[in-house]
Amino acid sequence: MLHSPVCLPLALVCTQTRLSFHGTTDTPLSHIVLCKGLQHTQTRRCGCGNATPLHATPPVVHRGSIATGGGAMPADGNKKKGVPPLGWWLMLVGSLRLASVWFGFFDIWALRVAVFSQAEMTDVHGRTFGVWTLLTCTLCFLCALNLENRPLYLATFLSFIYAIGHFLTEYLIYHTMAVANLSTVGFFAGTSIVWMLLQWNSHGNPRGSHAVKQS
Repeated sequence: MLHSPVCLPLALVCTQTRLSFHGTTDTPLSHIVLCKGLQHTQTRRCGCGNATPLHATPPVVHRGSIATGGGAMPADGNKKKGVPPLGWWLMLVGSLRLASVWFGFFDIWALRVAVFSQAEMTDVHGRTFGVWTLLTCTLCFLCALNLENRPLYLATFLSFIYAIGHFLTEYLIYHTMAVANLSTVGFFAGTSIVWMLLQWNSHGNPRGSHAVKQS
C-alpha cells in the first residue's frame, strides 16, 4: 500500500514516541495522546487506514437565546407582554383626536361647535388645528405601543400639558370656548396626565433590558 509523504513521517514519529514511552517514564502521556490523535486524523485524510476520527460537534446556540436541554429559550427569560391599560387608553384618546383632525380639514363648522363655540373660525384656523391634533394623535399611538420609551413617554405627556394649557387660556383669557367644551377636552387631557404621572416609572428601563440582551 502506498503512503503519502505526510503519513510516513507521522507514523515514524509516533513509533519512536511509543518506543520511548515503553523505555522510560520521563515521556509525558500527553505526547502519546497527541501523537495518536494526529496519526488518527492524518490516516483518515490520506487513506492510510480505516480508522475514522472523532468529530466534536459544537452546540448550536441561536443569537439572543440560551441553549437548554429542552430547546432554546429567550435570553431575558420573559415573554413579550401585551398592551397595558394605559396603552389602550392612549389609543382611545388618539382615535377620538382623529375626529378633530377630520373636522379641522373637512368640516370647520363641526369643529367650531365641538371646541371653539364662542369664536369665529376660518379654514386656515381649522387646518392648523387639524395638523397640530394629528401630531398629538401620532404621539398617543406611538407611546401606547412603546410605554418603556422614556423620551417618547415624556413627549406624549407634555403634549397633554400643552393641550390643556391651550384650552384653559382660550376659555379664561380669550373667551373662545364654553364650559361644556372645556370640560370635554379637559376630561381626556386631565385623565391622561394623572394616569401617566401615576405610572411614570412602571414600565421598565429600556436601556437596562437592552444591555442585558447585548451581554
